[in-house]
Amino acid sequence: MKKSGVSFGHSIGSFFGFIFSGLMMILGFLIATTFFILSVLINWVKMSLGFALFWFIASGFYNVVFLDNQSFEPFDGMSILIILGLGFIASVYVTISDIKN
Repeated sequence: MKKSGVSFGHSIGSFFGFIFSGLMMILGFLIATTFFILSVLINWVKMSLGFALFWFIASGFYNVVFLDNQSFEPFDGMSILIILGLGFIASVYVTISDIKN
């Protein structure tokens, strides 16, 4: 009588197929993560420069028009941290939006 069941070659092939599939998922994740981080960094620079330019203009306008102050120092430690934080948050949102489109 012949046994019915899965042959040894089929089970080895299934095992190696599972391993190969897992390796491809890991490799794809690593490649996609690298491009995502690179996109976030590029967008972070662009957004932070835009926020800094806006802050420079808005702070100058506010100091001259409303405060009538002639000394102009738009950037201190806290405003730079806030600009970088807002730039990072906005860059993550922009990158996710670009990925969806």
